[in-house]
Amino acid sequence: MSQRGLARALAGKDAGDREVENERRQIARYIAGENVPTPAKSRRMAAIVGGSPDAYTQSPDERRRRAAQLREIAALVDGVSRLLEEREARLEALEAEVAAEKKERRLDLEAITLRLADLEAAQETRGRSGSQRRKGGGTE
Repeated sequence: MSQRGLARALAGKDAGDREVENERRQIARYIAGENVPTPAKSRRMAAIVGGSPDAYTQSPDERRRRAAQLREIAALVDGVSRLLEEREARLEALEAEVAAEKKERRLDLEAITLRLADLEAAQETRGRSGSQRRKGGGTE
């Protein structure tokens, strides 16, 4: 939409050329950053052109400052997201290390348990043979 078309829409259907030209000059001042529309005018402009009324009530410097702030916030959010992803990857690696260590210890414990069972069985076997020798040796 041209400035003149917007000016005509803002001035109203019944407005004369003079009112339309006044609106067009006012719009040019808004665009140049020399003036900021009132909240009521901003709402009307937003209804005609679209968008948020806030976009029309901010000066170009305010919009640039706000855009810079939004870019800075976006960069911070991006940095935090990367940091969280790195932490998550490190946590997964640590969990895998812990699982491997647990498995290794479980296998070590099973080996110790089997060795202990073997030693107990051997001791029991020695105990039985010793008692049989004592029994057998006493009868001879």
